[in-house]
Amino acid sequence: VASVFVLRADTSLEIEGRASLSASDQNLISLSLCVAAAWSLRLFLTRSRTWQKSAALASVFVLAAGVLRTGSRTGALALIIVILLVVLSDEWSQSKNRTQAWLLAGVLGGVVILVALQRPAFIPERVWSTFDSVSSGDLSKRQDLWRFAADASDVWFPRGLGVGSTYDFMWMVTGFPSSLHNTYFTLGVELGVIGLLTFTVVVISALLSARGMPYFGFVLPAAILALGCSTTLSLDDSKTLWFVL
Repeated sequence: VASVFVLRADTSLEIEGRASLSASDQNLISLSLCVAAAWSLRLFLTRSRTWQKSAALASVFVLAAGVLRTGSRTGALALIIVILLVVLSDEWSQSKNRTQAWLLAGVLGGVVILVALQRPAFIPERVWSTFDSVSSGDLSKRQDLWRFAADASDVWFPRGLGVGSTYDFMWMVTGFPSSLHNTYFTLGVELGVIGLLTFTVVVISALLSARGMPYFGFVLPAAILALGCSTTLSLDDSKTLWFVL
């Protein structure tokens, strides 16, 4: 449903034509849709009825279109990770048979290549600079923000500056309020070493608690995507990350 709203959003007043939901951040929306796409792939591989498989596969394409419509380069990379998870995860590839997983990955990979060659107008232009940004190490100037935080580590290390202090900290060191676009740096700046250690324990505990349970196949890809995207997104800005874990 969220993906359909993104696809139907009016982007005439948006920067670079990026679709969003209300005032939500496009990167966070795209990450959520990528997790949903991973779950849909999981359903495709584990369900036996034709209508269930068809619905799951259709959901994958709708969700992927929504991710691209947000114009998030992090989301575009996460989509590729989703496809790789299908092939590399033993649980997914053995849920029916390994051939089925490879075939699905091949189809999705072919669609990705086709879309990249066609460059449909509904996808914001910034998506096509994803690999250029990664190869150049630019990452939309994120590395500059991380360098500022690291250079001023004497201000926040080891105790942190307190919950919600990131924007004030960035104002102090750069002259403008900004997210750090990195969950781990955000936790360090706000909660210090104790916060980072606590976060690590919470993540490991959540994964260990989910092992052996029926929904672990859904938890694992969501965790991989969230932890990976945490390097370029400040998922803790809204302070809901701990609750989700």
